Amino acid sequence: MVRAASKIFGLINIVVRNELALHLAQSQRKEKSMRAYKLFVVVLVVAAILGTATFAGATCTIGGKIMFMNRSSGGVTYVYVAPLTSLPTYYYVYTTVDANFIAMLTAAQAANNRIYVTGSVTTCPTAGTTRGAGVISNVQTFSN
Repeated sequence: MVRAASKIFGLINIVVRNELALHLAQSQRKEKSMRAYKLFVVVLVVAAILGTATFAGATCTIGGKIMFMNRSSGGVTYVYVAPLTSLPTYYYVYTTVDANFIAMLTAAQAANNRIYVTGSVTTCPTAGTTRGAGVISNVQTFSN
């Protein structure tokens, strides 16, 4: 009788250990699956951030004073901006057809005010006497 009970307890012990091992294996699989999911989410977020930064349309913003403005026969106004350096040897050329920007820039030129202009090129050009800076997307004026 004792021997039979011992065998029964031994079998129960084996079954319990097998169940625990199975539960542990399932738990580890869930953990691995959760880690993989978290890694996927992190990679997705990083890709979204990098993709946004890459395709967001980086711009060129230059601070300076307006040297000259010229309106073409097609209605495009070219704005030549000298950077805020002593004796600049180059200037940036922006274009616009926006009447509000043209009015702001004309007033800034008349008052000899400092301006910050943002253009549509991805990076500010660094070579040449005339540096194309793209279409104006923002203008800020500052009194001297």
